[in-house]
Amino acid sequence: MVLLTYSDIATPIRATAFNPVLTAPLLFILKGLQQNPSFLSSVLPLPVQKFFLNLACGTSAPKILKILLILSGINYASKYLSQRALNNNFLRKQRDRRDEIVVITGGSGGIGSLIIKGLAKQEYKKIVNLDINPPTDHAEFENIVFYKIDLMDPASISEVSTKIKEEVGNPSILLHVAGTGIGKTILNSTPESVRLTFGVNTIAPFLLTKEFLPNMIKENYGHVLVLASLASFFTPAQMTDYCASKAAALSFAEGLRQEVKHRYKAPGIRVSTVHPNWAKTPLTSVFGNMDHFYGRQLVPEQISDKVIEHVISGNGGQVFVPEDMAGSSLLRGVPSWIGELARDNSKDMIIVNKDF
Repeated sequence: MVLLTYSDIATPIRATAFNPVLTAPLLFILKGLQQNPSFLSSVLPLPVQKFFLNLACGTSAPKILKILLILSGINYASKYLSQRALNNNFLRKQRDRRDEIVVITGGSGGIGSLIIKGLAKQEYKKIVNLDINPPTDHAEFENIVFYKIDLMDPASISEVSTKIKEEVGNPSILLHVAGTGIGKTILNSTPESVRLTFGVNTIAPFLLTKEFLPNMIKENYGHVLVLASLASFFTPAQMTDYCASKAAALSFAEGLRQEVKHRYKAPGIRVSTVHPNWAKTPLTSVFGNMDHFYGRQLVPEQISDKVIEHVISGNGGQVFVPEDMAGSSLLRGVPSWIGELARDNSKDMIIVNKDF
C-alpha cells in the first residue's frame, strides 16, 4: 500500500504556495508592515500583529512570497496561452446542446457508459453509442441510441457511420473512449493481441474521425476527443503495446489539430486528449495493486466527470486526471537518466495476477 503519492505532495503546495489568492494578500500585509509597523494595530490582536511583524521584518518571507507570486503569475499566463493555442486562437459561439449530436465509442460499459449517461442528463439532442456489445442500463434515456460496431473492421466502421449520418445526422462531437490492453510482455504478446490493442486504441479513432470530419470542416465546428492515458508519456514494463498505442493516439490528436487549422482552414474544430492515471476498470482487474508514488488508482467516475466537464466547456485541451499529473508530459523532455529512473521506479507496477 502506498502511503504517500506525488499528488498528496503537489496538491496542497499548488493550493497554497502557488495560489495568488493567498500569496498576494499576505505579501500586501507584510509590505505594509515593513513601511508602517502599526499597519494592523486596529484590526488584529496583538499576538497576531507580532507574528506578522516578525515575518515582515525578521525573515525573508516577503522576498519568498514575491517569488511565489511571480511564479504563480507565470503559471497562470502559461495556462491562458495554452488554452488559446489549444482553441486554435479562435473564438467560436457554443451551440445549444439540444442541437448537438454526440458519437461515443465504447459506451456500453465502464467509463464510456458513465460518460454517456452524464451527457444524456445534459440534454444533448442525440448521443450515439458505438459498441460491439449493447448497453444494459441506458433504457431510461430517450436521447441515447445504440449502433453495434466492430472497431477492428474498417468496413463496419464505414457502414455504421453512413447509417448514423442518414438516420441520426452528422455529429458535432466525437468521443473516442473505447480502449483495450492486455498486459503481456513483448515476447508473450501475440500478433492478434497487438493488432487488437492498436486497432481499437489507435486505428479506429483514425478511421472513425475520417467519416465525420468532412461535415465538421464544412461547418467549421466540431469537437474530437481522444481518451488517451498517462501511458502516452510513460511506459512501464509489460504494457509496451498499450503505451505505444496511447502515444500514437496522442500524436493522432496533435496532427489532427494541425490539419484542421492549416490544411482545412477550420479553426472552429476543437481537438482534445484526456490523460488519466490508471483506473479501477475491468481492463486493469487482472493486475495487482497499481497504486504507486505517481498516483493512486482512480475510480471511473473521476475520469468520466472530467470528460463530461471538458466536453460541456467546448474547449480544446489536454486534460490530465488528476490535474497534478500534468508534469508527466515532461518525461519526454527531461534528461534520459531522469526518465529511466522514473520508469525503473514502476518496475513492479504491472503484475498480472491471473493467466489469460
